[in-house]
Amino acid sequence: MFFREAWKIFEPNTPLQWNWHHDVICQHLQAVIEGDIKKLAIALPPRHSKSSIVSVAFPAWVWVKFPAMRFLCASYAMSLSVRDSQRCRDLIDSTWYQSRFGHVYKWLPDQNSKSRYENNFHGYRISTSVEGAATGEGADTVICDDAHNIQEGESDAMRNATLNWWDRVMTSRLNDQQTGRMLIIGQRVHEMDLMGHVLEVGGWEYLCLPAEFEPARKTYTCIGWSDPRTREGEELWPAKFPKEVLTYLRASLVTAYFSQYQQRPTAEEGAIIKSHVLFPYQDAGTHYVLLGSNRKMVSKASCRTVITTDFAVSKSQEADYTVFLVWAVTPDMQFILLEIVRDKMEAPESEELLYTMAANAYRLWAIIVEDVAYQKAIIQRLKRGGPGKRTMPVLGYRPVTDKVARLQNIAIYFASQNFYFSFTMPGFAEYKRELTGFPRSGHDDQVDATSILQKLFEFQVPRIDNLELTEVEELAAIQEILQENRELGEFLLEDDFDSVATRARLGVEKIFSVHAAPSRADDRLAFLDREWET
Repeated sequence: MFFREAWKIFEPNTPLQWNWHHDVICQHLQAVIEGDIKKLAIALPPRHSKSSIVSVAFPAWVWVKFPAMRFLCASYAMSLSVRDSQRCRDLIDSTWYQSRFGHVYKWLPDQNSKSRYENNFHGYRISTSVEGAATGEGADTVICDDAHNIQEGESDAMRNATLNWWDRVMTSRLNDQQTGRMLIIGQRVHEMDLMGHVLEVGGWEYLCLPAEFEPARKTYTCIGWSDPRTREGEELWPAKFPKEVLTYLRASLVTAYFSQYQQRPTAEEGAIIKSHVLFPYQDAGTHYVLLGSNRKMVSKASCRTVITTDFAVSKSQEADYTVFLVWAVTPDMQFILLEIVRDKMEAPESEELLYTMAANAYRLWAIIVEDVAYQKAIIQRLKRGGPGKRTMPVLGYRPVTDKVARLQNIAIYFASQNFYFSFTMPGFAEYKRELTGFPRSGHDDQVDATSILQKLFEFQVPRIDNLELTEVEELAAIQEILQENRELGEFLLEDDFDSVATRARLGVEKIFSVHAAPSRADDRLAFLDREWET
């Protein structure tokens, strides 16, 4: 009721088309003041009265009951913060407000400016911004309304500056960390915008109100509320944003529509990598069953293992994740994701884990590591081995394009049905979200560990160097040995074939097997020369 009447004061020329979402926001704001919610993030489309309710009417309503409440209100620009501050003060100074609540408190005459005003109970409302100087004042309630400029949402530098400002400045402004309240309201601009950031940290209630209802993303909150819509695509505010208006906005804004209006920073079908090109596979014991457009059986014995990497420097809260992806590579250069390791680790810990994974890998073909910065040293240590550690086959990859271009380069191989996944494997849901959400997804560590595979696509056939036997030759030779010496054959199937000695042993065994060896010694030497040349 307060907001309905107050609207006529600060928006006298715009009739309010009341909608149920106004009630929902007011209901959750009341839960904040009553202590049922301490930290509340509200995501809803632009022009849905969010600032009018939260930044303008809410402080004026709170002071009716709690005039000593102190507010610190921020936006990405000081001009917006001051605009709403002035509208709130105009509401309080209005005849309508004063005639009803003027007896509760009075202004302090020397503390009554556009950006800062204080009452005789020492409750105040201070305006600040992301771009402004940090205030030294504390608050009982912190409000951040539109933390990001939409035009700068894609800028990592600008977005990270906002996150740092929140973590290092605003979070510490609460007078009491146990009883203080924090509100963030706005539209989503990126998976790791301020709202995404605090939700990842945890402890926040999330009221998400997309313009069109998506049953799979229906919102429930801790006060027992749930989105009342039931029909797919049902409008949030049909009187002001009917279906034809939303259809036009979707066509005009394209991917920006999903973040600004659906509160989903990436489209469901994906940005660069589409969801429909992530094909499933089944583990059938001795074979993998690739379930692309044509069902295909691939023997596990014919596959080799590749481990792709993306290293982080440390495991601090601000650091990226270290990612290791384990792939089975078929003779036709199809990649089957077998394992996902994604964690925050210190460099020595992650290097030791990688070595253990590589040592236990089945028929390891290569470890691919970016040949940049401190990872150069990792490459050298893996290649050299050490006490009790054998050398590892490492391919250094030196990126020459940006992250977006690298993923675009490998996207064609996804579309050509070269990548297969177990949709139920641990970590896959997050992997898919990051891959299909890039470049708007919050993290890109798994994206980097995937796009680095283009190093292998530089070759027309799967090989690391010119001495590598092709898969067909290699398996044919082993099959011959298996018939006469099963123990040796099984050993060769498990070996990584990275040493000259192993390849020489394979050639000798081929010569002296019953089916391949000539009878005369001279013929044997000549045959050995031919085999080694091959």
